[in-house]
Parts: sequence; C-alpha cells; structure tokens
Amino acid sequence: MHRISLFLAFAALTGCGGSFSGTVNGIPLSVQDSIFGLLKDDQGKSTGLVIFLADKPGLCDKLKANREPKNSTSFTFLLANIANDGSQLAPSTGDYTITSNFGASTRGNVGIASFSKTDGNCTATIQSANTTGQSGVVKLSGVNSSSGGQATGSFDITVGTQNDKVTGTIAATYCDISKLQANPNCE
Repeated sequence: MHRISLFLAFAALTGCGGSFSGTVNGIPLSVQDSIFGLLKDDQGKSTGLVIFLADKPGLCDKLKANREPKNSTSFTFLLANIANDGSQLAPSTGDYTITSNFGASTRGNVGIASFSKTDGNCTATIQSANTTGQSGVVKLSGVNSSSGGQATGSFDITVGTQNDKVTGTIAATYCDISKLQANPNCE
C-alpha cells in the first residue's frame, strides 16, 4: 500500500498539466497547472481552443471567480481550424502551425502562442514583442471537452524577437471558460 501511495504522489507531482522546457526573455516556467477551454460563437458553436500552462495551481477556479493570479508566469495557446471559406470549425486533434498573426487568408490548423510574466499588480513585465510565438507547431493528440476531460499533446515553438526556443507537453484539464469576464481582479 505504501508503494502505491508513493507512486500516486509522484504521478501527481510530475503530471501537473504538462511540461515546459526553455526560457522566454530569460524567464522559465515551472508548470503547476494547465487548463483548456473552448471558444464559442454567439450560437454556441465551437470556434477555437485555448490552452493555459501556468505556474499557479487552481487556475480554473481562479479564472471562473474572476481572479487573476499576481506574480505569475504562463504560456497560452489559441488554436483554430479555419475552413477554406474562412469559417472556424470545432478544434480537433492534429498539428497546428504557430503564426505571429492571423490574416484574412489564413486557412487550416493554425495557432497563436503567448508567454506572460506579471508582477504584483498583474502588469506584464516583458514587452509583447518578446512574448509572441513566431513559428513552430502544437501537436494536439487528444481533446475531450467534457467535465474532467483533457487536451493532450506537445509543442515546439520559437518565441519573441530573441527567437527563444521552448518545447514541452500538454496535459490540460477541461475548464468551462464560457462565462469568463474581460477584467479579472488581481489577487
């Protein structure tokens, strides 16, 4: 019994929502929690997927309570499948090409990535040019957007004007982000 408890404790410590290797602007990210949610249009149709890797635990509950963790570091992906007619389809498994911006002619599985480091006032401490994903890929191997579901995969991305290379794995738990508010409280 003791051996099983140690194994479960180790699994819980190492499976904290994935991993992040590398630094952005010299700043590392020690992943303590990761969540994902669906973006939806006015009719409730899924149009994208957002994944948050963060150094603070309890991220879903904090965001749903309209609280933003101060002194935090995070890496966020927004993934979309854009059809030939320009409409956005429900996200699914596959490879998503990271770009620094979506244009009117963007098609296929695409994504944007952003690194963030905030201070005690939840103000960004790195210039945005140094935090935006420039190129790379997110390989989404699984998506289950039901309660308790997960998004799994890996990423290999070049970030910012300094071309910082970051890699890692994704093991994000589903969080219903449909009611998130635009201006969370800094706590």
